[in-house]
Amino acid sequence: MKGVYMFPKNRTWRKIPFFPVLFLALFIALFSGRGEINSERVPEKVKTGYLSIQAAHSRAYLSFLAADELEGRDTPSRGQTIARRYIESLYKTWSIIPVGDAQELNRSYEQRVPMIIKHFGEGTSLEIITASSTQKFMAEKDFSYVMGVDFAGTISGPVVFCGYGISAPDLGYDDFASVDLRNKIVLVAGGKPGGQRPDTPFNSPKHWARFEGRRTPAENCARLLARKGAAALLVVDESFDHYVSPHGYIRDARISSSSNRIFSPPLSVADPMVPTFWVSPRIAEALFLKVSKNFSQTVGKIDNELKPNSFALTGLEINIKIDLKQTVSACGNLLGMIEGSDPELKNEYIVIGAHLDHIGMTKDGYVFNGADDNGSGSVGVLQIARAMALNPEKPRRSIIFAHWTGEEKGLVGSRYFLKFPTIPVKNVAAYINLDMISHDCSLDEVKKEAKMFHLPEDEIAHISGQPGKLLRAYISAPSPELATKISQLNADFIGLDVVPLLSFPMLGNSDHYFFAFERVPSVFFFTGGNEYAHTPLDTVERINAEKMAAVIRLAYLLAFSLGDEPNRLSWKQ
Repeated sequence: MKGVYMFPKNRTWRKIPFFPVLFLALFIALFSGRGEINSERVPEKVKTGYLSIQAAHSRAYLSFLAADELEGRDTPSRGQTIARRYIESLYKTWSIIPVGDAQELNRSYEQRVPMIIKHFGEGTSLEIITASSTQKFMAEKDFSYVMGVDFAGTISGPVVFCGYGISAPDLGYDDFASVDLRNKIVLVAGGKPGGQRPDTPFNSPKHWARFEGRRTPAENCARLLARKGAAALLVVDESFDHYVSPHGYIRDARISSSSNRIFSPPLSVADPMVPTFWVSPRIAEALFLKVSKNFSQTVGKIDNELKPNSFALTGLEINIKIDLKQTVSACGNLLGMIEGSDPELKNEYIVIGAHLDHIGMTKDGYVFNGADDNGSGSVGVLQIARAMALNPEKPRRSIIFAHWTGEEKGLVGSRYFLKFPTIPVKNVAAYINLDMISHDCSLDEVKKEAKMFHLPEDEIAHISGQPGKLLRAYISAPSPELATKISQLNADFIGLDVVPLLSFPMLGNSDHYFFAFERVPSVFFFTGGNEYAHTPLDTVERINAEKMAAVIRLAYLLAFSLGDEPNRLSWKQ
C-alpha cells in the first residue's frame, strides 16, 4: 500500500567499530577507474577541477556521510560531529583555508553554534478556561511545538483571532490592523485567504511567493508578533489528525525519528519569535464554540470576501503549561575557503552551501540516513572544494564552502552565520545552495511546480526531460542574469534538463532563503522530493550518482564563472 513502509531488522544501526570497513570502501571507490565524462568543450582554465568530479567519488563520499554509524547526523549529535571532523580532515589535506571562529593565532574550520536541547515532559497541556469550565488538551495528541517554545513555565492570556495572520498593507489586507495584540494569545488559520484560488492577490504572479508554504509563513508571523508584544501564536493545522508528529509524518504509515528539539540562545535574541504551536482544528472549534461562533464558517467568510475578520474571543483565556527540561549543548557550521587570485576581488566571496544535518534515529535503532537529504548536497560542496583545490587556476573572487548545521530545525546554521558572520555578508557576491540533488524526478511533477511559479502555459508546455536529467534551479528573481548564466553553462557543458524557477521571496525550505533577503543573488539546486525523504529508506542504494555528479559539475562551473566575472551580479529590486 502506497505510503506504508515495513523496515527490515537488518536496517538497524551498527556501532562505531565498523568504521574501518567504511574507510576501506571509500579508499577503493576513490582510487578506482574514472567514469566517462564528455569534457571536450570544457575550457582548459577549469578542466582539471571539472574532471575531478566523478560519480564514483560522489557515491563513495556519500557512503560515509550516510552510513548507519553516523546515526542520522542529528543536531547536535556525535554522528554530525564525526561528519564535520571527516570533512575538516579532507579540507586540511587539500589546503582549504579555515574561515570559522577566530582563535588566538589562527581560525578554526568550525563556527560554534551554542544550543539547548529541549526535553518535553508528559505534563505539557493547553487549557481553555471560562468562568464556568476548563477544557484540557494534551501535547502531541492535540497540539505540537513549532518554534520559540524554549522554557518551562506557563503562558496565559486572553485570545484574539486574527484570520490568516497576514499583514500586507500594500495589498489592502492586514489581519492585525484592528486588534490589540499585546500580551494576547493569537489564533490564526493556516494558509492564505482564498486558498489556491488564482483570482486572489495572494496568488498573483508578483506576490504569491510571499504567502506560499507551511512553516515559513508561520515563522514570519511569529517574528511580527514578537515585535508587537504578543504572548504566543497558535496556528490551526487542518492536517493535524493526519500529521500529528511535529516532523510531519503520516500517522501509522511512517515511523518518527527521535530527533532532538533545540534552540540557539544567541539566535533567539537576534531573531526573536513568540512561542508558536500547531493546533488541531478541535482546539479552534472549541474556542469558537465558547463564544457562540463557528471557526470553519468564520474562515470561510474570509475566503469568500478576501477581507480581514479579526476579533477578541471574550470571556475566556488560554493557559499553556510547558513541562520542559534543558540540556546545554553546542553544534557548529563548518566553513572553508579557496582564496581568490585577484588582489582586490579576493575580498568578495561566492558561497557554496549545503546542510550537513539530518533527523537522527529512533530509540529502537532505526537510522534516518539522509543520503539524498542532505548527504548529497554536502558531498557536492565537498567535491567542489576538492575540484577548486586541484584546479591550477583559481577564480578571482574567493570561494567559501559551507556545511550548515540545524537546517532541519529551522535553518539554524545558515541563520546563525548571517546574524553572526565570520566574513562580511555585504561582500558575498552570490550564494549557491545544494540540497537533495541525487534523485530522479517526474516531468509531471516539475510542470506542476512550474505552474505554481506562474510560468506561461506555452513555456510549461515546452518543458521536457527525462527523470534522470531533470533539475530544478530556484533562483532569486531580482537577479535574472543568474538564470541566463546557469542555462548557458548547462547547455554548453553539462546537458541536464534544467528548469529555472524565479521568485522573490524564494521558497523558504532550505538555506538559500535568508541569503536572498540579504540581497545576495542566490540559486537552490534541487532534484525534487521523493517518497524516501525523512524515512530510514533514504539510503545510498537509492541515489542516482551520475545525475548527482552532473549537478555538482554544473555548480562548480557556476561558482568558478561567478567568481571570475569582473562585476557582481545586479540585484534589481
